[in-house]
Parts: sequence; C-alpha cells; structure tokens
Amino acid sequence: TLEPGETDPRNPDTDGDGIADGVEDRDRDGVLDPGETDPNNPDTDSDLLLAAVDLHRGNPTSPTNPDSDADGLSDGLEDANRDGDLDGGETNPNLRDSDADGIDDGVEDLDRDGEVDAAESDPRDADTDADGISDGVEDANRNGAFDAGEPGA
Repeated sequence: TLEPGETDPRNPDTDGDGIADGVEDRDRDGVLDPGETDPNNPDTDSDLLLAAVDLHRGNPTSPTNPDSDADGLSDGLEDANRDGDLDGGETNPNLRDSDADGIDDGVEDLDRDGEVDAAESDPRDADTDADGISDGVEDANRNGAFDAGEPGA
C-alpha cells in the first residue's frame, strides 16, 4: 500500500501521464521542488493538459504554469482539444496575443470561456468584424470593451 505522496516502485510512471517518475522528480528526492512535475499528478499545473502533452507535442507549454503566456487564459482552454498541437480555431498558449492585433487573448475573451460572445472580440481574428480595421485600433485602450470615442464604438 502506498502512503500519500509516494510513487509506486513497481510502476515507472505512477500517475500515468507518459513521463517516468524519475524524470518528473529530477533530483529523485521524493519531494516536489519548484520546476518539477508531480509524479503523482498527471496535470501538475491544473491546466487540463497532461504533463506529457505540455512537454512533448508540437506546441509545448509549461507543465508547471497553467498559463504559459500569461494572457489570462489557461493553456488547456487555449488548446481546446488538449492535444498539445496548435490547431485551427485555437489560440496559441505560447503567445499573449494570438492574432497580433495588440490585445491580449484573455482581454479579448473577457469571460475566459473560450467562446466569442457578443461583447467580445475574437482572439483568433485581428479584425473580428471584418471592416478592415484591426481590433487593436478599434479598441484603442485595449481593454476589451469598445468605449465611447473609440473608432469601434
């Protein structure tokens, strides 16, 4: 029987995340240190991506930081199908501003639900309303709202 925090000596990958326990606990001291992933938790940073997906896919993210690009959206929300690759219809968990319009993804998705709602601009499209003017120009103060006096208001 394993005690809480112990890894299984008969299983090289106790949490089943695809990364060997000895790789997750780099100094092999049985203590979760900063920068290490937890060999007993397949999603150490709780971003909804398994640590192996964070590290070993086409668009790797941090397995110890739930928001690798610090844009206000978790990596698992941005990688909607949670496969570790940047696919069409997803924002990039490694870029604060996926569409390069000057507004962070988490500001464009005000409620941080991964959906474009009526009062939001699309973090995947630099010109949400397709009028030829970038969202970052229309939302001049880049707060995610079209305020009086801004070109998009």
